Amino acid sequence: MSIELEQVSYIYHPATPFARSALHALSLHISAGETLGITGDVGAGKSTLLQMINGLLQPSSGRVLVDGHDVAAMGKRELADLRRRVGLVFQHPERQIFADSVFDEIAFGPRNAGLSRQEISERVEWAGQAVGLPGSIKDRHALKLSAGEQRRVALAGILALQPSYLLLDEPTAGLDGEGAATLMETLTRIGRQPGQTIVMVSHNLRQLLALSQRIVWLREGRIWLDLRREEIIAHYVTLRQSYQLPEVLNVMHALRELGWPLDPAALTPETLGAAIAEHIKGR
Repeated sequence: MSIELEQVSYIYHPATPFARSALHALSLHISAGETLGITGDVGAGKSTLLQMINGLLQPSSGRVLVDGHDVAAMGKRELADLRRRVGLVFQHPERQIFADSVFDEIAFGPRNAGLSRQEISERVEWAGQAVGLPGSIKDRHALKLSAGEQRRVALAGILALQPSYLLLDEPTAGLDGEGAATLMETLTRIGRQPGQTIVMVSHNLRQLLALSQRIVWLREGRIWLDLRREEIIAHYVTLRQSYQLPEVLNVMHALRELGWPLDPAALTPETLGAAIAEHIKGR
């Protein structure tokens, strides 16, 4: 199982004066069970890429394959099945909440999939627990919750479909520090589930470093860098010339320049702190 983009290009408003190219002959392989971060400047094509994987947009050229099947060749029924397997959480998903209760909001997808009442209840319960929602919240009106809680309800609605691939577009945008931290803890927990694939778009490199096994940088619709987390520190100088980097990368680079043999994959404050402590202990 995998997602494959083969020489994919996408043009908005083709053959008009407003034509704009968003992706240019982009090729990308995403393995099942992988947690991939995607970042880049505004207009780099990040959101377009997610919508093409989910089948909301069709490539102007090239192919998007999900588990070996060409998305562009799918009929309506196949696309509906694809979107149950490839769940897309839009930026500010809480703006799409419409149900009267948290339960009904999370249950919407499973009901449309024709599941039994018992299975719907089980999925709502499981998805609510997965995102850290208390059981007492299920009868409350979703629109009366905090922004962070609404974001988790929206995420639970996608998880209730039990997608193999979870796509997230700036999932912490607009949340306060506590809400963002809680959501990232939820995503980290979900990402540990066997076989679960996560593709997260974000401008927040610190969050991507904490979550992702691999990060892709897009620039003007093309892949600029594609690095596994243990390779990132080796490209520190190149990255620093284009981006404001999180402090953990700055500290890691400075210590390695001094000759400290730190694990290049220790790119969170917690793992770097542990690596530093271990080095000091062994001196």
